Amino acid sequence: MDINTALRAIENKDSSELASGQAVSGDVKTSAEELAALLSRVSEAPTREIEKLINQLQRLRTQLQNAGNRIQRDIAQYTELSQQTTQLTAIISDSVKNYLMVPIDRKARRISVPHARRATHK
Repeated sequence: MDINTALRAIENKDSSELASGQAVSGDVKTSAEELAALLSRVSEAPTREIEKLINQLQRLRTQLQNAGNRIQRDIAQYTELSQQTTQLTAIISDSVKNYLMVPIDRKARRISVPHARRATHK
């Protein structure tokens, strides 16, 4: 029974009792109690639905916070990896440049190091 139907039933009951002169203060009190009980019953389902939605939203909020934290960690790891890659690339690049600058003795098939590059021990 929906609220409008219940209110009409109470209204019809009250108006018929008033027309016949049978309405007394006890009946009005009963009608108020019936109305309060009816409103309580009618509001139970929407209240449960609202509580259910609140719980779902709280779970979604927690999931979003967890996802945000994970993304921040991933970004930090990516940044660190990117910096390490840049450093490694610079090291490799410098090594290749230095290697290409060293003349190769083709007859001996070895790298010859000019006097300027040799370490001198005294």
